[in-house]
Amino acid sequence: MLEDLKKEGYEFWTEYLTVGNDARVMVSPEKNEEFVKYASTAGLNATVSIANVQTLINAQMIPANIDRSSSLGSFNWIRYHTLAEIHAWLDELVELYPGIVTTVNIGTSHEGRALKGVIIDFKAGEREGTPLVGMIEGGIHSREWISPATVTWIIKEFLTSDDPDVRIMAESFIWHIIPVTNPDGYAYTFDGTYAGPVPASEREAQAISTYVLSLKRTGNLLYYFAFHSYSQMILIPFSHLRDLGVNGFLLPTEQIIPNNEEIMACLVEMDRTTRQLRYYSSSSSIYASFMSLVLSVGFLILLR
Repeated sequence: MLEDLKKEGYEFWTEYLTVGNDARVMVSPEKNEEFVKYASTAGLNATVSIANVQTLINAQMIPANIDRSSSLGSFNWIRYHTLAEIHAWLDELVELYPGIVTTVNIGTSHEGRALKGVIIDFKAGEREGTPLVGMIEGGIHSREWISPATVTWIIKEFLTSDDPDVRIMAESFIWHIIPVTNPDGYAYTFDGTYAGPVPASEREAQAISTYVLSLKRTGNLLYYFAFHSYSQMILIPFSHLRDLGVNGFLLPTEQIIPNNEEIMACLVEMDRTTRQLRYYSSSSSIYASFMSLVLSVGFLILLR
C-alpha cells in the first residue's frame, strides 16, 4: 500500500519501509484529506508531525540567535553555508595551518563542481612505517544540510581542540575530509535520493571509491565515517535505530552546534574504546592489529 502511495507522487522521508515501524510522508495541503482517508481505509493511523514544512525550510535560512557561538577564521556554525563558502574556508585553512592542512580535489561532479576537501596531518614527513589513515565525508544526499555542517565542525575540532582525547585522535591519523561529496545536489538542494542503476555508476560515487582504494594502498585505513541525517542510526555495517527526530531533514540553526558537540563526543568515545581494545596505540608506530571500521553516523544522536 505504501509503495502504491510512492507511485502517486507522495514524498516519503522514510527511505526504507519496514513492518512495525513508522513511515514519514510529506503530503501537500490539497492532498491531505485524500491521504487521511486512504490511510484510514488501510487501517493506518496518520498523524501530523510537521504542520508546515516550508516554515522549517525558512527557519534554516536564519542564523541562530544563541548566546554562544564558535568560529574558525571566517567560518561559523550559527547558520548553514553555501558550497562556495565551504570551499573558500577550506582554502583559508591552508593559510591558517601551513604544513598541517592541504587541500585535495578527489574528482568532479556531473556539472563540473569540485569534490574538494582537506588533508590534516600534524606529523607530515615525520611518520614512520605504515601511517594510520582516516576518512570523513558528508553531503552525499543533497537535502541533509546538517551533514556538511557536522563534518566542518569536526575539522575545526581536530585543528583547535585542547581536549587530550581529541588531540590523540587528530594527531595519530592522516585525516582525509570531504565535507560535500555531492556538490551539485548541495548547490540545488534536490529532494529525494538517487542510487544509480548499478553500484558506483555516478561520477561522485566513482570519485569516492577510487580515492578510498588509493588510501588503502598508502596507509592503514582504520576509520571511514560517512555522515547522514536524519535516521538516528549508526551502521556497523547494519543500522541501529535510535529515534526519528522531530524536524526530519530540516534541523533548525539553533541546533547545529549542540548536534555537532554530541557527534564529536561520540567520535571521541568510540576512538577511546578503539585504543583500549588495542586496535592502535597513540604512542607507538607498531599497531596491534588491522581493523577497517566503517560507520555511517545518523545525526541528532541524543539531541536536546
